[in-house]
Amino acid sequence: MKTLTWFRGAVILTISFLAILFAANEAGAWDNGVALTPPMGWNSWNKFGCNVSEDLLKSMADGMVASGMKDAGYQYVVIDDCWQVSRDAGGNIVIDAQRFPSGMKALGDYIHSKGLKFGIYSDAGWGTCQKRPGSQGHEYQDAIIYAKWGVDYLKYDWCNTGTRNAEEAYATMRDALKATGRPIVFSMCEWGTAKPWLWAKDTGNSWRTTGDIVDKWSSHRKWDDGSCCELGMLDILDLQVGLDAFAGPGHWNDPDMLEVGNGGMTTNEYRAHFSLWCMLAAPLMSAALDASGAVLLMVSALLSLPLSLLQPTTVMASKATMAAVLVRMRMIPPWYDTSRNMVRQAGCWAGGGDGVVT
Repeated sequence: MKTLTWFRGAVILTISFLAILFAANEAGAWDNGVALTPPMGWNSWNKFGCNVSEDLLKSMADGMVASGMKDAGYQYVVIDDCWQVSRDAGGNIVIDAQRFPSGMKALGDYIHSKGLKFGIYSDAGWGTCQKRPGSQGHEYQDAIIYAKWGVDYLKYDWCNTGTRNAEEAYATMRDALKATGRPIVFSMCEWGTAKPWLWAKDTGNSWRTTGDIVDKWSSHRKWDDGSCCELGMLDILDLQVGLDAFAGPGHWNDPDMLEVGNGGMTTNEYRAHFSLWCMLAAPLMSAALDASGAVLLMVSALLSLPLSLLQPTTVMASKATMAAVLVRMRMIPPWYDTSRNMVRQAGCWAGGGDGVVT
């Protein structure tokens, strides 16, 4: 009950203190009738990577119902990379029959039978990030088969795209999805390199604003090849500054999936992570479904408010100001000197200690 009380206080404070009614002009946005509030669901990648299968997806669908996640608003069950292995002589995508012996249509039917929605993954390049076949040159062909399978959500990545123009690539798949006549959430995973918030309102239902999240409070460590950099939760938060004005019903900033419950942060750090993603009006895509799922549910139960009427919270450019917000949320003590090291020092308080959870 202490945890639930903390969450109620944090979320209610967040909404009352920082959220305001939408006043932005929504004219001109692509309207496919879906994602009028930020999508909520489960995605396989951050927890399971390429180790995906029909049995895993079915068990996750079962778990989302049994745990109460479905009742709390989580509805999409999304399989990420590695479900596809090749294309046949006609250019049709071929699934991994060993891992998905019943086929994708049967899997989608099973997920739908649980009152949930079915999501899938592809890429705008010749290959996915794991070198499976991408959709470049096959957009309409793939969209038709997704619709036949009963797909409700497409995550569309940006690996192996070469010199391809992002606006063209995502508009092509948008048009292909639209041509099927099936409402499909179009989740653009372009990593923010082409600043999609400036143009994707007319293209997709959400767009990634950064590179991939890692399960750390803060990181910014260079990758093994020397390129920069992996991004912890706070690193990604810093990059959301100034983006709130571009989001609204049907088109959302996506700071990447939730890491809650995956083991790299403390419980209180996960609470901060989740609360901040709520403040951003971000899609809430979990990767874990175990005891930590309760952490998600306690907040989600409070999110039955009409989020389509709320504007994403403005992320303060000043880390000292953000630290002050965290003080209000009782994530750091009010006597902390925010002029020194500012919000990044919140880690030592969000990570544990007396007086954090009330």
